[in-house]
Amino acid sequence: MKTFVPKSLATVACAVALFAAPQFTTRALDQWETTYIAANPDSSIVDFATHAGSTVVGSQLVWEARSGYRYTTLVSSSDGGTTWIESQSVAGEYWRVSISDSGEVYLGSVAGQVIRSGDFGHTWREVWNLPGGGGFNTLHDLEAGSGGTVFAAVDIKPAWMLVAGVPDPSAASGMTWAVVDTYQPEVKTVTEPQCILVDRRAGVGGADVIYVGGWQNHSKQGYSWVLRKSADGGNNWFTASIYQLVPGATTGGISTLAKTPDGTLYAAGRLVTSVIKNKGSTTHIASSLIRRSTDGGLSWTTVVQTSRKVFGLAVSANGGVFASYGDSVEVSSNKGASWDASDIVSPAYGNSLVADGLGHIHHGGQTLLNSGAWTGLIRTLPSSFTE
Repeated sequence: MKTFVPKSLATVACAVALFAAPQFTTRALDQWETTYIAANPDSSIVDFATHAGSTVVGSQLVWEARSGYRYTTLVSSSDGGTTWIESQSVAGEYWRVSISDSGEVYLGSVAGQVIRSGDFGHTWREVWNLPGGGGFNTLHDLEAGSGGTVFAAVDIKPAWMLVAGVPDPSAASGMTWAVVDTYQPEVKTVTEPQCILVDRRAGVGGADVIYVGGWQNHSKQGYSWVLRKSADGGNNWFTASIYQLVPGATTGGISTLAKTPDGTLYAAGRLVTSVIKNKGSTTHIASSLIRRSTDGGLSWTTVVQTSRKVFGLAVSANGGVFASYGDSVEVSSNKGASWDASDIVSPAYGNSLVADGLGHIHHGGQTLLNSGAWTGLIRTLPSSFTE
């Protein structure tokens, strides 16, 4: 186990950005601090999760170029990013991380293997393996709900499925898993889930409200954004919204979801804005969108359309919305009506954003070292600048 305490916090000095009152005060772009740089080169922070408000856990992938060996470590902080603790490594590439109410950490691989640790990465136990994983069957997201339930978004072409695991001491793995939702509206439609958002105990009788975002593709209609929703912990599901993209589009869908304390939902993903056909060739013009819903996902308003890719969304306790574009972060204090630069992290590449219960925002990814290697990076915006 390693503890990382930065000797000097690297910052990026840039021009002053003004944020709209009353939620934000005037601040400079250089308030973000580099709070973690991985000791191992060829590594990257790919996902975040939070527990009990203050604890943040990141999943870090590490590649060893000579051997081709790939493994995952956890990096965790319970003091707002002042110190980060690295766990022992586990073999394999685990792109998704989530934490249960009781503090158990779950990691999920694209091939569909889910492992669990009750001691923040010192020991691991396999709790599920997606049948046929690694081929056409893929795990896209993993999110813990209340009461020890864990949800996995998988696609078993041509349908998407949401699978729920619950604690079961009698099972060999300690958990029992079952499909709670299958989405394929018609035979000719291919669907794929991309992200899960669980609003714990916010539904009927204190049940979890679960959102699953992704896409569907009909051979004649092209791609559409799709949001599935359950307000009773996953027992009953409905399609909250479908956003039809340009006919003939070859890509699109919701890739990340976030929710503010007042219940406003934000969704981000790719969109083909036009299809140009000329002399037998076809060109697809793609953009990224950030969309907002104030009625639980039933209707949406587009607040951002950009040629840049949105990698992650996070919200602060007062409803500020942060968006990662990989090499920069932007923030809106007025529900997406306007956006201001919050951080510039070049030469770096961000994958994930998260807000902790202490009021800090953490941006994880990788940075380029003088040696030419890319290594894991976390930058943190202190709570004094998100209040």
